[in-house]
This record gives sequence, structure tokens and C-alpha cells, in this order.
Amino acid sequence: MIEGHGDDIYGRDIEIKSNFSTNIFCKRNIGLEAHLQSKIGLIYNYPAPDAKQLREKIAKKEGLGYDSVLVTSGVVEAIYLIAKAFNGHSAILSPTFSEYEDACRIYNHEVSHFHDLNDISSEASTIWICNPNNPDGRFFPNEEIERLLTENNKRIVVMDQAYEDYTEDESFPTEMITKYPNAIILKSITKKFALPGLRIGYLVAAAKVADVIRKNMMPWSVNSLAIEAAAYCLDKESEFKIDSSFLRSEIDRLKLRLADLGISSSQSRTNFLLCSLPKGSARELKEYLINNYGILIRDASNFSGLTARHFRVAALTPEENDNLINAIKSWL
Repeated sequence: MIEGHGDDIYGRDIEIKSNFSTNIFCKRNIGLEAHLQSKIGLIYNYPAPDAKQLREKIAKKEGLGYDSVLVTSGVVEAIYLIAKAFNGHSAILSPTFSEYEDACRIYNHEVSHFHDLNDISSEASTIWICNPNNPDGRFFPNEEIERLLTENNKRIVVMDQAYEDYTEDESFPTEMITKYPNAIILKSITKKFALPGLRIGYLVAAAKVADVIRKNMMPWSVNSLAIEAAAYCLDKESEFKIDSSFLRSEIDRLKLRLADLGISSSQSRTNFLLCSLPKGSARELKEYLINNYGILIRDASNFSGLTARHFRVAALTPEENDNLINAIKSWL
């Protein structure tokens, strides 16, 4: 999905005052900015080809061996590496982030979709789930994940946990890859620390599985400043904890206010909602909100299985959320 994703502010002359289209709750990190300014000289030397020191730091944090961690240029690079390493038939939870299917199509996978963990094609060799899921915010508890891994122990199961910090539910522990070597878990530093412009993430997997993926990696895919930023943020992780409780309370409030307008929405366990309009299209609503209020939402019509009436919003401040409701009401 090169075009049509959220946070598509670029290329517009209109000032965006409230960005509901991205699922990342952004707050300016002054300490990180100062740290990166002090490290600007790093750009004059090559980083380690495999981000070695950051891999070591992540491995220690996750309680895993160094060979079970790969650092990537955002979770998206990890997705494409996995699709290249394990081609065949991929079953993908739907609707979901389109890059799973895009990556699989590039590497000539046969692709099937499922909406329930009990409805996965028996032909699939790789299973892809996002947990919490984008765009609807549903969440599979750990007992369901363990059942999925046990019942599909001959298949690779890819779990994208990019939004784990935006839910109050307990995410699947990374150390469980020692018990379930068919699991690959994706983690987003971009999402965790609200740094979408830096493009950095990582995957954890059993050493043998990680080695298969690593053989397809391009050296120096992660730049020096992204590595330095990730290391800084991980060292100060407790200072940047996302207030998932506040965001969930605002999502619950948004859901009720939207229902009053006749707009249905998903049973989300995280900071964003998938919504469906009673009339009109998400594209029309999006343009109206931009042009009249400087508000940006995510037109979700290009997610597989969704319609022209679907859009997604993430919780912002109470005032901004109220402004969104009033603006949608005026359009309706």
C-alpha cells in the first residue's frame, strides 16, 4: 500500500489541525531530539550492517539469544523478508494491514483470507495475524494464540504486535518462541515510541527460523540515527509509556457518540475504531473534514473486504474528539 494509507498529510496545502488517521499517539520527545543532535556525527560513518549493538540490547530486554532477534527498517521490512523466506500459501486475517498481502503477492504466494481463527485454510503454510488488529482493534487473548500455535505447529505463524502498547490487554510474551518455534513475533519501535519517521522495528523468532530470514536481509537497512534513537528510547522506556487506559476510555466515548449519529463501529480493544457510515462515502467525508475543519481521518475503503463507507479514527484529546464528532454531525 504505497498510496492510500493513514497519515497522508504530505502533498496538501491545507493545515491539518487534528490527525485522526494515524494510530500512533504522537507527543514530541524533546530529550530524544537533543540526543540525536548530539549524535549527528554518526552520519559520517557506516552503521553496523546488522545493527549489532541494538540487536544485543533488544535480545537482553526480551530475554532471548542474540540469534533470535533481527532489527529491521520498520515492521514493514520484516513483513517482506518473511514473505520472501517462506513463500507458498499464506492465510491472512482479514480485514487487516495490506502489506501482508502485498508482500505475499510480490513473492508469488497463493493467498487466502480468514475472519476467524477456526476458519484458516488447511492448505496454508504461513498464517498472518495482527494483534491488536488494524483496522478494527480486535484482540486475540493469549490462550487463543497458544491454541493457534499448537494446532498449527507445522506452519509458520506470524504475529504482528505493533499496537501492543495501545491496549490494556496482555500481549503474547516473546520468550514463548522457545516453546513455539513456529512463531514469529513482530515489534514496532516506530509505534511504541511514536516515531513513524524513523522506520525501525524488529522481529523475534527461534534461531533457526530467524537465520532463514536473515539470509535475505540487505546490509545497512537501518541507518545510524534510527539505531541510536531506538537504543535511547529503550533505555528510557519507562519515561515514554503510552497511556492506553486514557486512550481506551476516549475510544469508548467516541464509539457512543458515533452511535448517536447512526455510525456503527468495531468492538475495539485499542486506541482506534473501524467505522461504517449510514450514507455517503468515507472519501467524501474525508475531503469535507480536511477542507472545512483541518481534520484528517483514514479512508478505510482500500482494506480487503471493506466498503466505500468504512473509515478509521484513532483517539486524540477529549477536545479534539468532540470536534471530530461535531464536524461529522455537520456533514451528515
